[in-house]
Amino acid sequence: MDESNKYSAVARLCYGSSRDPLGSDVTFIEDDIIITQAHIFGNPRKTAPCCGGDCEKKADDWKRYKNNMFVCDGTDYGKKGKIRIGKVIDVEFRMTETFGYDIAIAHIDRDCDQCNRDVKIDPIPLANSLPKLGADAVHVHVGDPRNRNTRRYSPHKLIWPVVGAKGLECVHQYVKADGIDNPPMVFNVSGSPVMINECGKTAVHGFHGTGEDDGGFMYERLQLVQAQKQWAYNQIKEWTGRDEILDACSESGYRSFTSTEDFDVTQRSCIPENSDDEVLYRCGEQEGALTYKFDDDLMNEFIRE
Repeated sequence: MDESNKYSAVARLCYGSSRDPLGSDVTFIEDDIIITQAHIFGNPRKTAPCCGGDCEKKADDWKRYKNNMFVCDGTDYGKKGKIRIGKVIDVEFRMTETFGYDIAIAHIDRDCDQCNRDVKIDPIPLANSLPKLGADAVHVHVGDPRNRNTRRYSPHKLIWPVVGAKGLECVHQYVKADGIDNPPMVFNVSGSPVMINECGKTAVHGFHGTGEDDGGFMYERLQLVQAQKQWAYNQIKEWTGRDEILDACSESGYRSFTSTEDFDVTQRSCIPENSDDEVLYRCGEQEGALTYKFDDDLMNEFIRE
């Protein structure tokens, strides 16, 4: 359990019934900004591909509850009840499954009438660069009923290379929940973040929530943030007027971006056509990714050399 509240940024989207609300995991990357997976707002993947406003029209839960959608404290989502700590003001989506995007960013009102202003949140910045092969990581989650819906975390090992659809080669990384290198899968935690160490600080690497089941194991397909940081930055600037965001490697703790070249990883736009590509390509921007040999039948089936 996260008894020290180290990961207070990991919370829970909550809407619908006050006793048993719908929703899933989100992460504060600014005091008033959360990031997660797009499908937790009503599964727009059913009508994917879509980008931006087109996705908003297809996200059923967002359309139905957009005027009454909140973020609840993740400290103890089950036992103490659903403590509202913010209200969703606006959302931007990218959804181009299968091997493309499943990501959403939202603007949050932390000072809403129904919100508890005493809950302290320490936002966690988005990662800048891709971790090395075999890097240690931490999966943080809220909402698994087997664990009483408390916020918990477990170690991950990022053994396999970063991959993706053609043109989006750097937006996914698979984690096999085999109970050996990575723990068994948890349930009801779509959008839960995987954190890495960057410049000695914690940074958001990607999110659980989609994948494949094969041979009795879940292959979690993490949605990564590094190649989508410009999209997030531009959206934050549009909503708030701020021209800098939290950053793990900056001495000031903040960083601004004036051009695409300022980002550590090549930034990608939302291209719906990529959703038709159901093979995976390696990310050439991750050291060692192009020469790594997969010892796994499912991954070898997906990978296009």
